[in-house]
Amino acid sequence: MKLLKLSLATIMAMGTASYAADSLPDAFKEGKIQGELKAYYYDRDWEKGTTASGTAIKGNIIDLGVKLDYETASFYNFKAGVGFQSSNSPWVDKDGKTAYGTTPGAGAMDMWGSGVVLSQAYLSYDVGKTTIKAGRQYIDMPLIGSAPSRLIVESFEGVSVISKDIPNTTVSAAYVDKFQGWTDGDGKIADFGDSMNGLTFDHAYALSIINKSLTNTTFTAAYGALDASSHSGYGLFYVDALYEGKANAFTYTVAAQYGNVNYDSSATSDSNFYGAKAGIGIAGFNTYIAYAEIQDGNAWWGVAGSGNKPLIYTSTVVFAGQYDESKQYAIDANYLIKPLNLTLGARYVNVDYKGVSPLVGDKADITSLYAGTMLEGTLKGLGATIAYEDENHDVNANDKKELWFRGSYTF
Repeated sequence: MKLLKLSLATIMAMGTASYAADSLPDAFKEGKIQGELKAYYYDRDWEKGTTASGTAIKGNIIDLGVKLDYETASFYNFKAGVGFQSSNSPWVDKDGKTAYGTTPGAGAMDMWGSGVVLSQAYLSYDVGKTTIKAGRQYIDMPLIGSAPSRLIVESFEGVSVISKDIPNTTVSAAYVDKFQGWTDGDGKIADFGDSMNGLTFDHAYALSIINKSLTNTTFTAAYGALDASSHSGYGLFYVDALYEGKANAFTYTVAAQYGNVNYDSSATSDSNFYGAKAGIGIAGFNTYIAYAEIQDGNAWWGVAGSGNKPLIYTSTVVFAGQYDESKQYAIDANYLIKPLNLTLGARYVNVDYKGVSPLVGDKADITSLYAGTMLEGTLKGLGATIAYEDENHDVNANDKKELWFRGSYTF
């Protein structure tokens, strides 16, 4: 598989590069370790589970874990990295296991799974401002991403390329053929394989360009595709534009997004989604309004992983985006208390479902309260977030309540 063709400029850059370590032993000695200790508490109350006629899901879980990553210093522009994650739920009961570990398709196989997994094992090479990485790795791209919302961070096995050689531009590409999710659905931590959130995962690839050449403007364009034998594969094209300005003491933002999902199977309707967002801020207070519409069936937020951007502008805090055919709007307001580095916020999202059974004619009101802080000074590295979300439906009574607390210490 041809992944990269070296240009004359690239070869010259290789010949003039400076090497950080003088020897291979020095590269390992001068490597860097990053770690995180985590303690999460989640509480779930879903009135009818995952369907309008299903069984209620109620339970809570305390999850404890460690995330540890090591990367060598550069040696002839090469680096090697490894990363481990662990998870343990010492006090979980039957209800907690059901709510957070054994319900396929519910978004519930996400917390109960004890063990240790080698999430990163890669070799990278730098050419100018371009990094090529092969092996197990976390990825942060618009259409392929590692979700940080659960205790275990998703990882991928494949090849990625990130380049900043073009001024004000980041070009990224990735091809992945194995995936490590949150849990295996049977009480163990997930390992690498062909299962991605309950679906058989063959491979996925994506390409993205993020450009900031225009003053205060960020433009993103991305294309990706997923091949999955357990359901219809699809291609996803996405663009968005964000403008961030300032007028006296006020800051303001204006943004627009568009996505097109093209399914491989003719039995599945292709879908479009688009959104618009406008916000304003002053003296630590920020607020925005957003509108989004998903047309002609179900859309997707990416091609691999759950940490993908684009999240639709009307996404909620806990349950993230609603990608069924619908019209949506959102209002968010938050305030930063600077001496405490504490953000307090609230969000309201209204979803008007259209053509997807059993949600036809249904409407949902989703209210979220959230807070978060990252401490400084003698407690630097210690942080916490808390979020509560209440989702109420008019027709199907598929109401949901969920509380998340996430505490961590990074070092």
